[in-house]
Amino acid sequence: MPSYFNLFIRGFKRKYLLNHLIFLPDIKIDVIVCSPGGCGNVTLNNYLENYCVSNNYLKKNSIHEHALMHIPRPLSCMEKKKIKIILLKRDFEEIYQSHKKRGFLRNSLVWYGDMFSFYKYKNENYLKKKFFRFLKDYYEAWDQYSPELKLDINYNELWHSAEKIKNFLNINSLEFVNKFPKYKPYDYKK
Repeated sequence: MPSYFNLFIRGFKRKYLLNHLIFLPDIKIDVIVCSPGGCGNVTLNNYLENYCVSNNYLKKNSIHEHALMHIPRPLSCMEKKKIKIILLKRDFEEIYQSHKKRGFLRNSLVWYGDMFSFYKYKNENYLKKKFFRFLKDYYEAWDQYSPELKLDINYNELWHSAEKIKNFLNINSLEFVNKFPKYKPYDYKK
């Protein structure tokens, strides 16, 4: 279990040093899929890996220690490089419950830049309000990203968004839409 000091440092780095910790390589990045978690990000990234350069490629080839899929705001270089973003959205309560069931609440707060993720951690009401506040900040930061480079998709619509994603990313594959993943409930017992 990490010490409070380590949690503070990790949160500090995510809040203040993100642009100095993550260096995107000088390659054509087709898309980065972002969400605060609990929004189908892993499923979409695993599928896109077959068709374009996205999160999984970057994770395997250059940015392994810093999660791109949950970055709390755009990196300063992203719009300059004209990197397309798919921003996955979901009801805050559903995101909270997904994180809670999987035991990800505190770690997610750290990824969002919370330096005091350990403070009142056992107080459910306080934790939930704090988590919602970070979710609000997360989406407000991404709302500032160029609309021409961003596709917003609600979790409930994700499983029917193949055509929209294909067009946004200019994917020419005929099978992209037909093989697009179907909704499967998360197995919390894993």
